[in-house]
Amino acid sequence: MRKIIILAAFLLFGLTVPFQAQAVHVSPFMVVFDKNNSAIVTLNNRSNQAKVVTFEWSRRYYNAQGDVDILPEGQNYPGYQPADPYVKFSPRRAILKPKQAQTIRLIAQRPGGMAPGEYRSHFTIKVEDLVEQKVDATKNAGGVSGLVTINVNTGIPVFIRQGETTVNLTMNQAGIVATPDGPALQVAVQNGGSRSLYTDVYVHCQADGPEKGTYVGSLRMYVERKSAQKAFPIGQKLNLSQCAGATAKLYGVRDLEYGGKLVGEMAINTGGY
Repeated sequence: MRKIIILAAFLLFGLTVPFQAQAVHVSPFMVVFDKNNSAIVTLNNRSNQAKVVTFEWSRRYYNAQGDVDILPEGQNYPGYQPADPYVKFSPRRAILKPKQAQTIRLIAQRPGGMAPGEYRSHFTIKVEDLVEQKVDATKNAGGVSGLVTINVNTGIPVFIRQGETTVNLTMNQAGIVATPDGPALQVAVQNGGSRSLYTDVYVHCQADGPEKGTYVGSLRMYVERKSAQKAFPIGQKLNLSQCAGATAKLYGVRDLEYGGKLVGEMAINTGGY
């Protein structure tokens, strides 16, 4: 008879752990249902330890304070629409032997009359170690005890885009500010669109020409995140005093339509830096 013992506590879901550092590698990093209604997520156990993997949904959103939060079941948030009521997946649990891969199929089921817009939920992936141990026959004759230790929870965003959606980002602040860690580029972005976009922030010196300038950081502009302000440390990698003029530029990334495209820009107020 098998007995399951939980030894480790869950990691808080809000913590981010790079996929590359995990024993079970997850691909792709997001799922987008646009014109398609079927997608595959691949799990690859790169470790020498058997893993138990289970799946569930969570509804992660940016709240009014600009922080990522979990939306409780039955509650709503302005601008956010969950995708999980319209997405089915199988299997719901998998056991991966060392170096083994597993595919999970996701199917979008769009109801008739589904309202245009973007829907999003996070596909949560919980990974645990699976170890079988022999037990004392006097205590459990012929028994095997299963030992399960929790590794990490992670998740990938799953989007459904229904009908026409738009990207409309405006940069309305770009300036160099002092921080305890040194100078930083502070930008503020307004979001008037109806779909999410991952973006990268670059600093361009006039002498840079048409090529992209220096990467300083990223912003995830989810549809419900109507504004964002963030300071990106620049340290010594940028010498704006040698630049006749500098511009902060916002580029779309990880997107078939907007990847590599300029979606916002503004001249930088260097403040004498």
